[in-house]
Amino acid sequence: LIETEGFQLLSQVNLDEHTKQSEFGDNFWVLEGDPTISEFEANIAHAFSNYGSKGFVKHYGLISYLMQVMTEVLGFDVIMIDCSPSNSALNKAAALSCDYILPPCMASLYSAGSVAGLLSSVLPGDDGWLGLHDKITRRWCEDDGEPKAEIAGLREWLLPSSPPVLLPILVSNYPMGLKSDSMKCEPIPGARRRRGGAQPPSLA
Repeated sequence: LIETEGFQLLSQVNLDEHTKQSEFGDNFWVLEGDPTISEFEANIAHAFSNYGSKGFVKHYGLISYLMQVMTEVLGFDVIMIDCSPSNSALNKAAALSCDYILPPCMASLYSAGSVAGLLSSVLPGDDGWLGLHDKITRRWCEDDGEPKAEIAGLREWLLPSSPPVLLPILVSNYPMGLKSDSMKCEPIPGARRRRGGAQPPSLA
């Protein structure tokens, strides 16, 4: 479907109402979410529980496979996945398919508690997401990261051989609460782009 439909499956953001062109040109595309994606949750959770069985690789490796196909067919430099704040099998499959994890955080006690849980129980440990990635990698990959002979035909469905790297917490500077005259939505000074700096790669 990706090979035949290509960019028709995606949407552009911030389209001008007159020109119908995005301010980002052809460098930023969005694959819109759908609430029915939760129907995959049970199958992915079951697959992670049976990661040692070859028949379940395509279930927990689906997102990794889709990212590889989009990269090859559509030529994306970067793919970002926006996940819900939950310790779900779907989020686990998404996170373990990525090279990096960038946790967002609001200036609130609830958000801080979620980040604390991510760092203390969700990611680390033998039963955490990173521990599961290590088990899956040792089960299906050789020491050099290449797929074992028995799984070579499913190479594109395997999770990356290296675990995702946790980046520094991204703290949002959007104000919370009721809007007032004293509340300004301005960028944090240190986050402003320097003139002449390198431009980021295309985003998807």
